[in-house]
Amino acid sequence: MKKYPRLHQLASKRKETAVEKNFPSPWSPLAKYLGEGKEYGDYYTQEELKKLNLYAKEKGITIVPEIDMPGHATAILFAYPEYSAGEAPKGVATYWGVFSNVIANNEKSINFLKDIFDEIIDIFDGEYVHIGGDEVPLKNYNGNIEHYKNILKEITNYLKSKNKKVIMWNEAFDVDLYTDSIIMAWQNWELGKRFIEKGGRVIFCPASNFYFDYYQYKNKNEPLAIGGYLPIEKVYNFNLEKKLGKEFFYENKENILGIQANLWTEYLNSEEKVDFMLFPRFYALAEVVNRRNNNFLAFQNSLKKRNLIHRFEVNQKYGKFSTKHLYSREIFSIRLYLF
Repeated sequence: MKKYPRLHQLASKRKETAVEKNFPSPWSPLAKYLGEGKEYGDYYTQEELKKLNLYAKEKGITIVPEIDMPGHATAILFAYPEYSAGEAPKGVATYWGVFSNVIANNEKSINFLKDIFDEIIDIFDGEYVHIGGDEVPLKNYNGNIEHYKNILKEITNYLKSKNKKVIMWNEAFDVDLYTDSIIMAWQNWELGKRFIEKGGRVIFCPASNFYFDYYQYKNKNEPLAIGGYLPIEKVYNFNLEKKLGKEFFYENKENILGIQANLWTEYLNSEEKVDFMLFPRFYALAEVVNRRNNNFLAFQNSLKKRNLIHRFEVNQKYGKFSTKHLYSREIFSIRLYLF
């Protein structure tokens, strides 16, 4: 950010990264923290991002930028503590999770966010902008959810004045309805249906079926992942028409914007691991959004014939997992799929 240089000078790097899952969390509250002791960080210049956006457009891809706020803001608030509600963080987080740090609900902070989004939409000129809104603890808002809602409303209305369509995660359900925005239903698909019933527009991405950072095999030698279990068959068998009901599906088709898979990369430190988590589940996603997912066995056989199925081996000597790139590395566009 040209107007706020500390965002790339300070917020772009952390002093170290926690080793695997060696940090306290709701799932392992007694875990002891262990860091690797090596600084991590980098950033893209705006010129680099403009080139990336241009390249994507040439390939028919629209990049939708997301600046997650007012939570998930630890790095931002370390760089600019004056915009923090409550005590500002002492550094960029070195492990993953939901933290109490949130952006303050006041005119100064909202103008700060407007400035950031001004620079973002100058780089990414597509019609959609994602502003987050997920996993926001209310502790530093003294339990008052209106602080959270007001920030989202202010930024949404500002972006709409710039002719942008705003997307938020499903926690911002009420704000989305008030501002005629779009939600991404990630916690469950039922939330998406409820939103449509109230006239809202939805992109379905329930974690149960479309979080590609989940494990996909019950194999102790599978690479470290965040958790969960999502085999390719579970991706393939998701049928939105059946879940919503045929009549509801067709009556509300204009408000069903599509289906999306999410691949978070906390534990993916190489291109090889990203490939492993993305493919072949991405092929199953394509079948789902094109509504051709009615025969898993035939689909599986089709992947095998095209050499698109996973083949991985366990290195017995070192007891480590290694992938073998025996499937095609074709170029795919990850985009907003429309029915």
